[in-house]
Amino acid sequence: KVKNIIENGDTKNDSYFEQLQKVADAEGATRFIQTEHHETEIGGTKIDWLAPDPEVIVDNPDSNNRSIVFKFTDAGKRFLFVGDAEIPLETALIKKYCISVSDCPTLQSDYLKIGHHGSDTSSGSDWLTAVAPKTATISVGKNKFGHPSLRVMRHLERAGVEILRTD
Repeated sequence: KVKNIIENGDTKNDSYFEQLQKVADAEGATRFIQTEHHETEIGGTKIDWLAPDPEVIVDNPDSNNRSIVFKFTDAGKRFLFVGDAEIPLETALIKKYCISVSDCPTLQSDYLKIGHHGSDTSSGSDWLTAVAPKTATISVGKNKFGHPSLRVMRHLERAGVEILRTD
């Protein structure tokens, strides 16, 4: 049973989105719209909501680059979740939160959920330097798009990142 749904506030005119709305309403789920940077603390767990945020200026603000991005910190472990973020959102987050690509405590995480299923449009080298993950998870299954891309896999391997895949 779904109790809460966190959304970015965007809507779509397609059957998948309409079905999501119907199911959420039928479940009686409470909806939260994430629209700006803020922190939430639950017990000893901290969630730093990084995007969407009007102060994060994205060159290509398509739906993937409106993904909800948050850093989850618990018991000294840092997890960065980036939805379907692509390089334009990654670049905007680096610009907003980093002193330099190699000095970025806000984004730096032990674990990174790779954006957009490891698509060639995600996980740029600057992003991987800024986040400096030890472990990366790629949510991917059989697909016609060639995800994850060989470029992303090589970037992760060169950085010495442990790669976990859902397939």
